[in-house]
Amino acid sequence: MSLPRALVVVPVLVLACSGDPDTGSQLSGGTGSSASPDATATGVGSSGNASASADADADADSGSEDGMGPKLDVASATGGVVDECGEDDDNPIYLLKRGVERGEPASIVSFDPETLAFTPVQDVVCPDTEADWLVSTMAVDRNRRAWVLWVGEFVGGDDVVTRRLDAINLDTGECETAVGEFPITMHASSPMGMAFVSDAEGSNSEALFFADHGTYLYGLGDTEPVARWYDGPEGRTFSGVELTGTGAGSIFTIIMNYTGPFDHDCTAKNPCFPTVRVAETMKVGQPGMFGFDPPGVESFALDPGGFAFAHWGGHFFIFLSRFFGPTLVYDYDPVAQTAELVVDDGPDAILGAGVSTCAPLVFPEG
Repeated sequence: MSLPRALVVVPVLVLACSGDPDTGSQLSGGTGSSASPDATATGVGSSGNASASADADADADSGSEDGMGPKLDVASATGGVVDECGEDDDNPIYLLKRGVERGEPASIVSFDPETLAFTPVQDVVCPDTEADWLVSTMAVDRNRRAWVLWVGEFVGGDDVVTRRLDAINLDTGECETAVGEFPITMHASSPMGMAFVSDAEGSNSEALFFADHGTYLYGLGDTEPVARWYDGPEGRTFSGVELTGTGAGSIFTIIMNYTGPFDHDCTAKNPCFPTVRVAETMKVGQPGMFGFDPPGVESFALDPGGFAFAHWGGHFFIFLSRFFGPTLVYDYDPVAQTAELVVDDGPDAILGAGVSTCAPLVFPEG
């Protein structure tokens, strides 16, 4: 996801002491309540291509009859029976690299969490994207296909930007266009995060989810959110949200410019600086279970750039490309609550990450 300088609005509110959400070290099943699925957002801030607007209430328990919203039929949507997962080496983290700064096409590279090596995979070349279209984010399914979200020209009205969801074959580079119906979200103009997540641990069935700037979660083609992580003062939005999913049925959010609640009053002498927050989000009508600010990982605030993150082996890898320059990579261990800078010169302009639900849940020994 990218944050253009002129369009970023970082909401800063003066809040009384209210404390952070529960920060237990459990990745799921914790006791804290950091979200309310029926909360309402009214669009205070956005990093989208225009100001976000949401005047209507959203009922996060809405959706399809089973509460999940439209499910993705992986076999039909991705071109056949779900493949076997293979070895850990077959399921790296895939990263979406913007190429506009150098007059190049966008591209996909792989990142090996064990060796920290980057490897070129495919260029992202899709029909009818030559003018005024930019890649925005990416998710990867179990059939080695990268689902890339394009953002196009302004069209006005409630849907102020045009979007298209394409699928790139990671082996051949072939691009299939318009592979899924994009959700109609509360924050129509904001960039979104996206990720595949398995239905349950051990299942080879998965669904594609999207998150908007209010941390509302949508399924493919949804018109109403199915869940939300953030619960706080009404009208809160954030200037950057991304998702990652796992093969255990869990889905996680990263907020680039998280702005509260703070543990003190925000004043000129004692300001409240935005932080980077990682949190678990329930897929249907349940509150998020925890929220952590990875130590040493700084938010972009008003700087432009790209960022992404992915779960792999029980760790979160956070990719930051300030000013679309060389990418920093942090290895965040949510149990130890430590974040280590492991790469300081990764490829330029990384702004999306995708990881298969086949990726390991426990980091390989050795």
